[in-house]
Amino acid sequence: MVKADFPAIEQMFFSIFRPRRKQADPAFIGYFERLFFSGPDGGAGGGGLVSQDGAAIGSAVAFLPITYVAHGRELTARLACAFMSSTRQSRAAARVVLSLRARGQDMLFTDSASPVSAGHWSAIGGIVLPVNSLDWQCRFRPLSYGARRLGLPPLLDPVWNVLDRLVARRRRSQSGAATVADSEIDLAHYAGLAPQMIAHFAVRPKWDRAEMEWQLRLASENRRLGRLRFFAVGGAQPLGCYAYFTGERGSVRVLDVLARPGHEAAVVAALYRRLAAEGTTEARGAAHPHLLAALSPLPGMRFRHRAFTCLATRHQDIAQAVAHNDIYIGGLAGESWSRLMTDFF
Repeated sequence: MVKADFPAIEQMFFSIFRPRRKQADPAFIGYFERLFFSGPDGGAGGGGLVSQDGAAIGSAVAFLPITYVAHGRELTARLACAFMSSTRQSRAAARVVLSLRARGQDMLFTDSASPVSAGHWSAIGGIVLPVNSLDWQCRFRPLSYGARRLGLPPLLDPVWNVLDRLVARRRRSQSGAATVADSEIDLAHYAGLAPQMIAHFAVRPKWDRAEMEWQLRLASENRRLGRLRFFAVGGAQPLGCYAYFTGERGSVRVLDVLARPGHEAAVVAALYRRLAAEGTTEARGAAHPHLLAALSPLPGMRFRHRAFTCLATRHQDIAQAVAHNDIYIGGLAGESWSRLMTDFF
């Protein structure tokens, strides 16, 4: 993929992913270039692939490079984003898919694959991660959430608020009190804490300060998700940290929940308490395997399929880490924060 391809990619993106929009967004190409071609290392390892059907581009996929540590060695993992094909069964799409075969990859992954794309990943020797393909969702104010989903008039909101307070009172007695305090921190502080909290994973993002702050600043531009906020859990030696977007009408998207080994329950409890205290209507985030035991007992919690998380690698030790849930994928090391997922409608 080269910059001269951007206009054709823009046209394909909007026709496939935003078919109801009558014209492209003038900000799209600039954002696409910054995301995939202008990282802190100059975009090395990023870019993408295009394949032609006749004289026109028929298929494309973009790559976001993320530095990973795999069993002590560094490598450039590539997050595959926005796989597009102008026709479902085109030869151009087949050429792109075949070029992504596992035997040619250090580490290639996605957390936004459709069922059809997940089948392609399996065909090229990739691995589907079922738990990482889920979102957790918690409805803190279930009646208000249901009323908004049904489009009921705002005049009835006081009724739902009263009933939701009764539900919240009962849930507080069920969930118990969080025993560890949290505090809001800034982006730089969070970028310093986060790598410590995932250091025990055999395969994990390195989260070098420059690379991580660059990604977090890009994530902060996603105004459709809301304002990105950061929190530390614990005192001088934090047990964990988390980040979330505060969206409209009490909707929250949790970017990451990070904890030192053995302290996941305390960090999740602190997050739950804060969201409940702030009047959150509903919250959701990625269902990482190491968080399931802490999340599952919480009142109002449920799990649902979001999109398939898939990985392709030629390295057996990375494949073994996947099999043992000893890998960190998703959240900031994923695509949910990108404007390509939520914006340009």
